[in-house]
Amino acid sequence: MKKKYVLSTLLLLVWASAARAQRLPTAVPPPLPLKIAQMIWDSCTAIDYTFNELPISLSVDNQTTIRQNVMHIAADSPPTLDGNCKPMARIFFAQKNKILLDADVYFKQECTYYLYFRHGESTPIYANKMTQTGLDFFKNVLSQVEQK
Repeated sequence: MKKKYVLSTLLLLVWASAARAQRLPTAVPPPLPLKIAQMIWDSCTAIDYTFNELPISLSVDNQTTIRQNVMHIAADSPPTLDGNCKPMARIFFAQKNKILLDADVYFKQECTYYLYFRHGESTPIYANKMTQTGLDFFKNVLSQVEQK
């Protein structure tokens, strides 16, 4: 029963990501406010990554690694959002069993940013570029998948 629940939840999340990719806003949303970034830094107990077209998912649940992952988020918004790009992954920032915020990850040559959503909603509320550390992290993930 638990496996069916987990599988159906993952399928729903992938479907929701595909639906979001088609609804980019006309203007770039503002960057994630420092107050929310600080809340994630202080309160987040897990970060989960689900990849749309890769056969992997990642979970992080120790504070040091969570904070390293939060540092992948640059302070500013991307200059534009490219409607031709599709999200590579979805990130869920959670505190215990409650999702604080989730984001689509765009990672292609011309699209390297995060679009943030209130959990369960389809309109992006924030957008941030990736830091070089974030770019390196996703390059590393992709290279490890290619090696297998």
